[in-house]
Parts: sequence; structure tokens; C-alpha cells
Amino acid sequence: MQRPGTSKRLALLAGAFLSACAAGGAPAGERGPRGELPSRADFGAYLAGRFAAAETDTRAAADNLLKALRADPEQPEVLNRAFLAALLDGRPEALRLARRLPDNTTANLLLTGSDVQAGRWDRAEQRLRAK
Repeated sequence: MQRPGTSKRLALLAGAFLSACAAGGAPAGERGPRGELPSRADFGAYLAGRFAAAETDTRAAADNLLKALRADPEQPEVLNRAFLAALLDGRPEALRLARRLPDNTTANLLLTGSDVQAGRWDRAEQRLRAK
């Protein structure tokens, strides 16, 4: 024999559980460039990269954040973090990523240095004056 109100509580608990499950999907804004949901492996690479960066493991940070960026190349937060990780690890990908970050001061400094190294003095001066 059940206590009075137990079935009502169970029904409320089941409803709350089901609504929480339904709300667990990714919102439309978190979908990839082609409308697909990001995979757990991609998110795992992003988190592993963040952790490695916090632990100053530049190699692992760059590896993981570049992997996450390949999975979602239009995500600005991933792009910024992948750029910094690649730069700190001394990877040539940093220069390529810097070109995609026109408002990033560090990226502009890297591009200016690249212009100076290549003898493009006018372009380097333009970059410095623009910021």
C-alpha cells in the first residue's frame, strides 16, 4: 500500500526528469557550420587543450586546440585559443591563423614581424599605424 501523495510525487519527478532530458540537446547556436552538432570528441579536444594551456603544456595545448579548430573552424573562441597555443608552441600555423584575426593585437604583432622579416617595410608600418 502506498502512502498518500506518493504517486503524485513520482509523476512530478518523472516529468522533471523527462523535461531535463529534453532540454539537454545543444541549442541551434551551438551547431557546426553545416548544421551538425559538435561531437563529444571535438569538445573533448577543446577541453584537453584548455587544460594543457592552463598547465603550460604548449605542445598538448596546440595539438588539441588545433584539432578542435579543424572540427569547427568558424568558432571565434576556439580560433583565438588555437592561435595563442600555436604561437606559444612556436608553430608555423600561428601565422596562418593570425591572418584570420584582424582585431587581435598579438596576431597583428606577429604579422608585422613577418612583414619586417620579409622586407615588406611599408606593410609593416601600415599595420603598426592602424592599431
